[in-house]
Amino acid sequence: MRRDCTAVLAMRESTGIKQKISSNVRRARHEGRQPSEMAERPGRSIQSGLNSRSGSPKSSRSTVAPLSPGKNPWSAAIFMALQRITALKPVQKGPKRQIEEHFGGEDRVTTAIEPSARATTYPPSLIALHWITALIFVGILAAVELHEFYPKGSPTRDLLMLTHKSLGLAILFLVVVRIFIRSRTAAPSIIPTPPAWQTAIAHSAHAALYAAMIAMPLLGWLMSNAAGRPAPFFGLELPFIIGENKDLAGTLKEVHEFIGNALYYVIGLHAIAALAHHHVLKNNTLHRMLPMAARK
Repeated sequence: MRRDCTAVLAMRESTGIKQKISSNVRRARHEGRQPSEMAERPGRSIQSGLNSRSGSPKSSRSTVAPLSPGKNPWSAAIFMALQRITALKPVQKGPKRQIEEHFGGEDRVTTAIEPSARATTYPPSLIALHWITALIFVGILAAVELHEFYPKGSPTRDLLMLTHKSLGLAILFLVVVRIFIRSRTAAPSIIPTPPAWQTAIAHSAHAALYAAMIAMPLLGWLMSNAAGRPAPFFGLELPFIIGENKDLAGTLKEVHEFIGNALYYVIGLHAIAALAHHHVLKNNTLHRMLPMAARK
């Protein structure tokens, strides 16, 4: 019976304290203070009241931690009531979180969404395609130059030309995949940002390289068909695009050789520019396309 009376008295006292909290909160808002500054007092009052009524011998020496949820049922209830009354929101720590204080005693928690910085390197797929294409270019140029040292009709000369044509068509297929991936991937940022004229020259050089990687294999394919031969691809024979035409075959050969000679200079300038960006201008142009092992 005594315990029931104690519980009833404690409930009545807590109700009075809650009402007092509400009035104190309104007064604190009116005076421009934070309601959370008054949060510890009710918790101590309730705990001391319960200790005094329960007859605990250590009630006079007991200390209560600052108000926080989970200490006891009463403090948890008051904490939840304060949150609802004052509409306080927990603030997550981090560089993208900030609190904008406004007049009227209200805090608005906002998230500062910063634009995500683009990656500083190309994805591994494009890096792999770039260097595989470069190695194939070396093989193409080596095969076409070496075949001149062997007489016409010799097996070695024919093998070198078959290798030249097969590698050229491999470039055509790889560049299609490369363009597809590149169209779905943002170019990594150059740090520090180069002048606009350097960016324009770089874009023009890249466009010329892509155009050559498409035009050269197609011209070789058409040239073989116009000469009455199928285009070879590592033992396979690709279908004819055009019929036999000896005059057209001669014209296509001249265009093919002209673009091939110009490609020497474009590739050379491309390599020199990449090294100049790395060693002279000190930016990450070359670093963007290096494999991970070479970046360490």
